[in-house]
Amino acid sequence: MVLVLLLLIALTPVGVHAAYDGALTVRLLIGPFRLTLYPPKATEEGKPPPKKREKKEKPKKAKEKKPFPRPNREQIRYSLQVLPPLLKKAVGRTRRRILLAPLRALVVFGGEDPADVAELYGKAQAVLSTVYLALKRLVRVREDAVNLYTDYDSETIFFRGEIGIRIRIGDVAIIGISAAAGLVKWLIGYRRRADKLEKRTIEKKDQQARAA
Repeated sequence: MVLVLLLLIALTPVGVHAAYDGALTVRLLIGPFRLTLYPPKATEEGKPPPKKREKKEKPKKAKEKKPFPRPNREQIRYSLQVLPPLLKKAVGRTRRRILLAPLRALVVFGGEDPADVAELYGKAQAVLSTVYLALKRLVRVREDAVNLYTDYDSETIFFRGEIGIRIRIGDVAIIGISAAAGLVKWLIGYRRRADKLEKRTIEKKDQQARAA
């Protein structure tokens, strides 16, 4: 029974759906349920917002935390060696696990100067092609329709669109565990190098003090 429940949770999709058509709407998706995040629900007229009870917190003893070591040349070199493969691995694990559906947008470029409108339209087309190809390699895209047009009679830019991003809870756990393990490995190595540098600095100062 527990295994079945865990399997159902792992297969449950979660995500966000955002739409703009003169006003922005953002909804949280959890399985078949939809929760509106924006715009927030308006409070009933005449009713003041509920007052929160202030809890008296006992003063906590401040614990001395070891500050995070500032990066030096060796640590930067180490980070550049370790972090890119970790990021590449994390991106690889997200591949085909994230679903973009729908992905729709309508943009109509307008403006006072037709030359500026045409230039902006051309740049937008180039960026769209690059981003769209990259998205296709990384995630699954369905129900997609992104269209760009020009309207030289209009002085403004018109936009309407919607996007939905979904991923299964089990996939989130797999990606999160993999990324966390890699970051912990990097952090341990980073700390060790910082401690070695600090130790060498202290030994060098001791030697200089003895020599003096």
